[in-house]
Amino acid sequence: MNTLIKTLGFVSIFSFIIACGSGESGETSETANESGSDSSDSDGKVTFNGSVVSAFTITVDGIRYDDSEDFYTQEVMRLPSKVAAAGYSDWNATFDAVLGFNDLARDMMVYIAPTEKRGYSGQAAVGTNAKFLVELPTAARDSSYNVRAVKRVNVLLTRAGETKRFCYNFSAVDKNVPFNEKDKPIVLDTFVSKLTLYACESQQTGGIVIPSTQ
Repeated sequence: MNTLIKTLGFVSIFSFIIACGSGESGETSETANESGSDSSDSDGKVTFNGSVVSAFTITVDGIRYDDSEDFYTQEVMRLPSKVAAAGYSDWNATFDAVLGFNDLARDMMVYIAPTEKRGYSGQAAVGTNAKFLVELPTAARDSSYNVRAVKRVNVLLTRAGETKRFCYNFSAVDKNVPFNEKDKPIVLDTFVSKLTLYACESQQTGGIVIPSTQ
């Protein structure tokens, strides 16, 4: 009887040790999976991310505005004089898009290029949440990059049934930033605008008609 009890006791202890060992192994595997999903090295990529400001104070052409809608409202009033300066004073002008809180990021692209002659570059569309993410190879770490966000909007000029399209460029000022995985996302809030005498890719509809100054 004593021998049987000792044998059963040994089997119970051995079973308990195996069970504990299996539990530890499972935890290790789960931890490894979690680490693998978070590691940028798993697919040989690291991410460069940031956001474009629209709902808070921005600077455009050296002037501060409460937000992108404040800028757009004032730019709408300035558009006739800009068109007239380009030699089209007797034409009606229409922005083919708006630059409100929810519109600024639409069709905006972000470009990243190394400050030096050698390195990695990339581009990505800005999301509707005004955020962007560009993937670069792991070797891109610890280098400096120029970052620029660009939005192109057509300005429609009409007169007596004739239509012309000019390209209105709205872009963030190039920002020189170091790239390190531990750095916080960058924020783009300083922009420049320019009216050019050629049509651009953006073919959006809608917008506000600017009354002719004539």
